[in-house]
Amino acid sequence: MHEAMELIERHGADHVRPVLDLVDPEWGPVNEQLITALEQVTGEPVGERLRRYQPFADQAEGITHYEQRIAHARAEGDAAAELHAHLRRHELGPGLSPQVLTRLSRLMREVAGADVAFEPFDQAIEILVRHRQHAAAMALRHAAILEAILNDQASMVYEHADQLLAAHPDHPPALVVRMHRELSRADLDAAEATARRILDVQDSQAALYRLADQAVEQIEQLRGQVDVR
Repeated sequence: MHEAMELIERHGADHVRPVLDLVDPEWGPVNEQLITALEQVTGEPVGERLRRYQPFADQAEGITHYEQRIAHARAEGDAAAELHAHLRRHELGPGLSPQVLTRLSRLMREVAGADVAFEPFDQAIEILVRHRQHAAAMALRHAAILEAILNDQASMVYEHADQLLAAHPDHPPALVVRMHRELSRADLDAAEATARRILDVQDSQAALYRLADQAVEQIEQLRGQVDVR
């Protein structure tokens, strides 16, 4: 069921009818036809994914199994195995806390590269918003933004920062991301205003305060270079 819902979310409900048109009980086993049809219509390796599933007596047994595999893979330093176990664990029920999503993001960065590192956050937030769980979505946006700042990837979470600032205009991590975007556009006046706003709302001992302070110095140096020219 999870695989079916994921396929519909990725490809749209309008792909259901073309799949069903390729299935007929008179042609042979329906399950095999359905898998073949899904692969033809979506272009995804559905059969391969389904073969990864293991039978369990109940949901709790499956969750325990994959949590043990997560712990073992992490102890062994096997990022690919841990990522696979996390994804299988997620399919069995709730468990995508901000902490787990942060871990998934780091695993994806290690296994697949930085360009897909924020997909776990993006997909989870999209689902939460669709189900009107806005507080939970905001919590995940916050976690994604912190992860991006820690890994110097602020450009990956511009939209999440905008959403947070719309609800919380003085959210320091989101303000740091906004400042990053303004600096990337060479909009020095806006970047300085945002940086000084961070200095106003953030504790002077915090890492984000230091980032904003450094940005103000950088902006002053950039202005000095412009004046010299």
